[in-house]
Amino acid sequence: MNFFTDTFEELSDWKRLNSALQSGEVPVCITGLSLIHKAQFALTAAKNSGMPVLLLTGSEAEAVKLCADINAMSGETIALHYPAKEMLFTSAESKSFEYEHERLHVLSAVSQNQIRIVAAGIEAALQPVIPPEMLMQSHISLKSGESVDLQSLSEKLIHSGYVRCETVEGKGQFAVRGSIVDIFPVQMVQPVRMEFWGDEIDSISYFDTDTQRRTHSLTEVTISPASELLYDPEALKEKIQALSSKIRGKYKEKIQANLTHDIDRINAGLQLINADKYYSLIYQKAYYLTDYLSGLVILSEYPDIHRHAQALSAQRREDLQMLYEQGILFRNLEDGIQEFSDFQSCLNSRNCIYVSQFLQGSERIAFRKIISMETMQNATWGGEIRQLLEDLQEYTSHGYRVVLAVGSEKTLPILVNDLQESGIRCSIAQEDDLCPPGAVLVTAKSISGGFSYPENKTALIVQTKMHSSRKRRHKHKAGMEIQSLSDLHTGDLVVHAMHGVGRFLGIHKLEMEGIAKDYITIQYAGTEKLY
Repeated sequence: MNFFTDTFEELSDWKRLNSALQSGEVPVCITGLSLIHKAQFALTAAKNSGMPVLLLTGSEAEAVKLCADINAMSGETIALHYPAKEMLFTSAESKSFEYEHERLHVLSAVSQNQIRIVAAGIEAALQPVIPPEMLMQSHISLKSGESVDLQSLSEKLIHSGYVRCETVEGKGQFAVRGSIVDIFPVQMVQPVRMEFWGDEIDSISYFDTDTQRRTHSLTEVTISPASELLYDPEALKEKIQALSSKIRGKYKEKIQANLTHDIDRINAGLQLINADKYYSLIYQKAYYLTDYLSGLVILSEYPDIHRHAQALSAQRREDLQMLYEQGILFRNLEDGIQEFSDFQSCLNSRNCIYVSQFLQGSERIAFRKIISMETMQNATWGGEIRQLLEDLQEYTSHGYRVVLAVGSEKTLPILVNDLQESGIRCSIAQEDDLCPPGAVLVTAKSISGGFSYPENKTALIVQTKMHSSRKRRHKHKAGMEIQSLSDLHTGDLVVHAMHGVGRFLGIHKLEMEGIAKDYITIQYAGTEKLY
């Protein structure tokens, strides 16, 4: 049993959503969900989906937070963040491939059905990727006991984007020393070492890059490619030369000079750091993240996604103008980034769920069904035991099932003992534990926020992450975070981290299913209020 998915499936609005999906009433809009509710929703949706789910956000930061909460609730890594990468079109001696390696890790995990959710910002979703068929063809599988030609293996690794070096120190590198081959696959957290007896793989094991000592043994290993752009240097050179011969127009000399520079690098056996500009020459067709994920799509705060896409488009137009004038990009050699309108058209054939705190009216989507969920977001527990006891007594006296996430294994036994002595029915959560009504399960999960659902009487309370007391306090200035409610007066304008500018209406007591609590109230456009 998973408390977070099983209790969410009890909600009537979840059942309404399932009914809508089964009857083809899409797209669906669900309102009333804050960040923590969205994570729980996505986790539950992935459990009920036969294919991996795409969770799309406006910003990378939101995607990272959602991944962290989803994995904490699940108890295992079922969600991965798919980052945007730096697309380099100008000549350079080097660049970081960290994000590209992370992307390949995610795409490989999706292709091998190893994860259930991919969380991505809109920028990453619009960037071109390695074709799915090419990715699968480029995986190198090695097993202990099989015969492998070392020269052939080295050539395959280089073609897959791996860099040969003396000693392996990071992802995307490999080294050959006599009968020992070290490789750091981009989808792994540790490098692997293979020892050969002649042409036969005698052993495979993980090893530590600091001590260079072997750790755990393996029977086989699969190596994902280390680059999204896989090409034969000679074949690419011929395509660049053919393209150069057809150049016309006022930027002809600049364009040909740039192309010749890249041809010279290929002739010298050097890596093309700016290979992103040749995506359309390397692959006949552009592929995107949606070509790997054909299942359910969850869009978090669509107006925010749309704003980010517009900002990216404006910046892209400026960059392209400069690149055209410099002769770096030109007609027939574009950047490959997908237009947001084309991305939206792609979603029209998918089951899409738009989740948000409010229905803002700027979505411009013809929703087939709109569901307004009754959710509450709990304030975090700051560590003061008296306040925690009051909240738990209030919940348990009304038959709530409560999970308390304190984020530290060391404090669990002490905290549980203190709560039991105060009359709270609680225990340390174990795998597959059921939480009966009026009881509390205490766990070390690190989750960003708490929630409660009056409908099925479930609640999550989380502990605030403590900051060092030595940190120097800054004086309150305009635009800084509000440290105390005494700084606010009714009618003041405030900026919420997720929902933007609203007006502070004070603190109001709300009673839900017999439980009364104080909530900060912020008013937005019209009659929309955030508690």
